[in-house]
Amino acid sequence: MTTQDPKRAVDASSGLASFGLQPLDAHNRDLLTNAHPGDWVNPEPADRYNLVVLGGGTAGLVTAAGSAGLGAKVALVEKHLMGGDCLNYGCVPSKTLIRSARVVGELKEAARVGFGAPPHVQADFAAVMERLRRIRARISHVDSARRFRSLGVDVFLGEARFAGADRVEVEADHPATVAEVFAALEAQHPALRRRLTDEQGALRRHVNIYLGNDNIRDLSGLETKLPDGSELLVLPSVAGG
Repeated sequence: MTTQDPKRAVDASSGLASFGLQPLDAHNRDLLTNAHPGDWVNPEPADRYNLVVLGGGTAGLVTAAGSAGLGAKVALVEKHLMGGDCLNYGCVPSKTLIRSARVVGELKEAARVGFGAPPHVQADFAAVMERLRRIRARISHVDSARRFRSLGVDVFLGEARFAGADRVEVEADHPATVAEVFAALEAQHPALRRRLTDEQGALRRHVNIYLGNDNIRDLSGLETKLPDGSELLVLPSVAGG
């Protein structure tokens, strides 16, 4: 088993990959941190594994954990989100929606079993979806890359392909940096060139860039790595720089 280490391409028009998770609120960011952490470093692959699992969905996770628990040398490869459809799109989300729908239905029928209820029961769909994201994020640590690493599984985030009868290659993805995002933006929008960085490529003195609540000057500057789903806030000074 081998890993490849290509330079990650940055698509400035669509932003960084968030795997379709919207909105990128605190709950979905927690989910990404567990299911596909942006700062993940793939392990050095072993020369040989007893089992290589392609896909970190329900079947893959159970197989990997069980085999590792029995002493097998196991690798697991996931290119999307750990937990698969069950955690992210199917079982967990659907059951939270069903629970909310059942409550609404029971409230509407409360008078039939001797309970008073508001005359016009209405669902707050935004609140229902916020609850869905909160529960999914809370559960996601069980399927997380870090947990499976702690179980003795070599977890590789990237796309796998067969390179032979007994060989698998993984093309790993890596977080883009602020500098790479700026370069992509400037390539698509030449008017931005030198508006954010100076002739030496340094961040202009009166430009402030925030990753969440953190100014990148307090992190690693233009080399700050951006986890999947990150949003940058650019606050240039009116006076320029």
